[in-house]
Amino acid sequence: GKTIQVITFLLSNVNKKTLIVVPTSLVYNWVQEFEKFAPTIRVAAVNGTKSERKLVIKNIEKFDVLITTYNLLKRDFDLYENLQFDYCILDEAQYIKNPHSQSAVTVKKVKSSNRFALSGTPVENSVMELWSIFDFIMPGYLYDENRFSVRYYKKLKEEPAVIEDLNKLIKPFILRRKKKEVIKELPPKIEKIVAVNMDNKQKKVYKTYADYAINLIEKKVQLDEFKNSKIEILAYITKLRQICLDPSVIMEDYKGGSAKIEALVEILSQSIDEGHKTLVFSQFTSVLKNIASRLEDEKIE
Repeated sequence: GKTIQVITFLLSNVNKKTLIVVPTSLVYNWVQEFEKFAPTIRVAAVNGTKSERKLVIKNIEKFDVLITTYNLLKRDFDLYENLQFDYCILDEAQYIKNPHSQSAVTVKKVKSSNRFALSGTPVENSVMELWSIFDFIMPGYLYDENRFSVRYYKKLKEEPAVIEDLNKLIKPFILRRKKKEVIKELPPKIEKIVAVNMDNKQKKVYKTYADYAINLIEKKVQLDEFKNSKIEILAYITKLRQICLDPSVIMEDYKGGSAKIEALVEILSQSIDEGHKTLVFSQFTSVLKNIASRLEDEKIE
């Protein structure tokens, strides 16, 4: 619901510049939603290599909406600091719940006339998370961090009336629908495809194997040996699928990353924050071992 509301809002405000900041796993979902519901809006994903991202930002006048990630905004902020946006929108705004994190500090430096924060995750851990999000939307409205902490955070348990006072302050600025209100509208099962862009080293490995497989197939066709080489060709296709997941499965000396595993960690972290339990499948047990190792690093049980 949040995505379609944003797209509808932007459709009603033409000739505006918008920056949407999202988790890595959602970049192409946003692009696809714009293509589906608002094909007239000129959208660009600020993704890929540094030079590719720089080219998109340099040609900002050709686009209405730029979509980037929290991580890439931190890396590319020098390209954004002199730009003025009409709207800056954060998706999964709980990513800035820690006001001292690099992500929070960076997004708050973006120059924008209007700001929106989207999140399906209720504030359950601490009202200081709420303060950080409001500090992005309207800096100073909930006082500075120290004064807010003294006035609300430290008095919540002792003085219940404090929460009512805080609710009065924030209620006019929150558009919220609870799960019980929308449960009848939801289908029995929701399927969502998350498109993930491979990182540079992963792309190089994939291209090397793909080029070899294509040359092999062409050669076998020319020699009329295709029928007898199906197992060999199938083995290369399987390797390409494994490289999409994690190249280290077939390359012992691989030093790059795995875009899919990073996207998975993002999705799992969000799911855990929302109190859900998750079942992860993979056709390759070797990939599951690598995922388990990565989750241990993240202290995810």
